[in-house]
Amino acid sequence: MAVDSAATAEWRRHWPLVLAASLGYAVVAIPTMTLGAFMAPLEAAFHWSRAELTAGLIIQALVGLVSQPIVGRMIDRWGPRRIGLAGLVACGCAFALFSTMDGSVAMWLLLWVVVSVAVQLILSPVWTAAVSSEFEAGRGLAIAITLSGGAIVTLTAPVLAALLIERQGWRAAYVFLGLAPAAFVLVLCYFLFFSRKDRQRISKDPAAAIPDAGLSAREGLRSPVLYKLILATIIGNPMVIGVMIHVIPITSTTGLTVKQAALVAGSLGLSSVLGKIFMGILIKRVPGQVLAAANMALPIAGALMLMQPSDSLILRIVAITFFGVSSGAQTALQIYLASRHFGLRAFGTLVSLIAMTFTITTGIGPFLAGYLFDLAGDYHLLLMLTIPAAIIGSLILLWIGRYPEDTKTVLSPVGPVQTEGA
Repeated sequence: MAVDSAATAEWRRHWPLVLAASLGYAVVAIPTMTLGAFMAPLEAAFHWSRAELTAGLIIQALVGLVSQPIVGRMIDRWGPRRIGLAGLVACGCAFALFSTMDGSVAMWLLLWVVVSVAVQLILSPVWTAAVSSEFEAGRGLAIAITLSGGAIVTLTAPVLAALLIERQGWRAAYVFLGLAPAAFVLVLCYFLFFSRKDRQRISKDPAAAIPDAGLSAREGLRSPVLYKLILATIIGNPMVIGVMIHVIPITSTTGLTVKQAALVAGSLGLSSVLGKIFMGILIKRVPGQVLAAANMALPIAGALMLMQPSDSLILRIVAITFFGVSSGAQTALQIYLASRHFGLRAFGTLVSLIAMTFTITTGIGPFLAGYLFDLAGDYHLLLMLTIPAAIIGSLILLWIGRYPEDTKTVLSPVGPVQTEGA
């Protein structure tokens, strides 16, 4: 009850921060989630291949590999507010620049480099660093809701992009989708988005003057927990993302019509959000490593169901829901585990390494799924390999063990120390 009371008090005071952070994180998804709507008009205008049109996603993954550790250090040094506000301006302007394209593939790829660099400034470490600094008892749910912001774009941006392209043309659509959402969220974040470190810097608030506890970046990089989190993501995430991206061909070749398969794919956004919120609620009641392991094991049930031919739309939605819930909650759970094991002293640096791993595996997963399809002639091999990948990833997450405070150890600004009377 004391934990619930403390969490309620945190939400009463800091819900505007979560709102701003959630919408800030939503801006990240605009370039990716609207790409499908722009494919046909760009193909008609410039006669580009689908490989050229989707090459930007690979560029974004490669840029993230180089940039995320740097951005993480920037967050720890300057605070997330400065990085987030600058990133919103940069991302909005960069995406609007797509309206200037003249048919050169080189220009298209160069603009994706610009967008990819800008996006690094508003990825999950920025928003979750601020939220984690202000939430303790309610941190799990706060992180989950923050990362649910991307679902807003998943559900609305493709439709809005298609309408704008139809009525105003693709150039005007790029300008509007680049500048309007970023400007709106920028104003909101200017007034509402402050981490504890930002409040201390701006107002010299005595309540914010307590130094962040936890491991230094050097200590965190020596922690086995960091590498267990990264390894679990490398093993488990590519298969899950691969199935999710290929869900329409998977379900349409095993019993459903293409239209029904599209409805199954559409259910992923809702299940992803529900997964984040549900796991965010459970995290206060279930040990984090146990919940994260159980969440990573969910695709096993989904894969077994998808391996059986069926023309039932309901059964296919249930099967893919296991993937949506698991994928939706995985990032939030791992960031939460990192905050508990490492503290907040070098949160940006250490969480950025985990976020970088998610970015890379998200880029690899669809390609791997396509390769396995070409190799086997169907998606059965992909679904089969999903099962051992989920099992191994779950065991690695269980291997992480309990939070430091569960072993009567707390994180101080200089590292782990024993609590008095432990």
